[in-house]
Amino acid sequence: MWMILHPVDALRAYVLRSNITQGDITTLDIFDARDADRVHFVLTLADREAAGLNVLMNANIITNTNSTNAAALERQILARGRVRFAVEPVEFIVADTLAHVREVAKMNELDFKYLNAHMDLVAGGPALHTKFPDNVAFDCSMGNVSTMNL
Repeated sequence: MWMILHPVDALRAYVLRSNITQGDITTLDIFDARDADRVHFVLTLADREAAGLNVLMNANIITNTNSTNAAALERQILARGRVRFAVEPVEFIVADTLAHVREVAKMNELDFKYLNAHMDLVAGGPALHTKFPDNVAFDCSMGNVSTMNL
């Protein structure tokens, strides 16, 4: 039998994640959650920005086939206005117990305008990132491209 050991007064954290593959966030109401008993904080991307904290994840930029730099996608640690993949983090909640933090997560009002996901293996379709309307952020290859069946 496994036992999970933790300090007696340790707080619990929970990441509220999107339950859809792609959509615009139309409602994110966290005020009831922030006022709930035994909640220490509820953090959104807007809170981090208001505090002057870095909200972007680091990324490496690759080189395209034509020797130009690939796109520098802006990826935040919490969603900003749109979710682009299932289970994308939307907010971070900290409360006294795991039961409290899960209960608080249910208090949030989170709604989406669903967007169709682009599933074809060609450029085009609904834009995932507004900077790349054809859904092509980079073009790279390895080996001798002239021998490939494209």
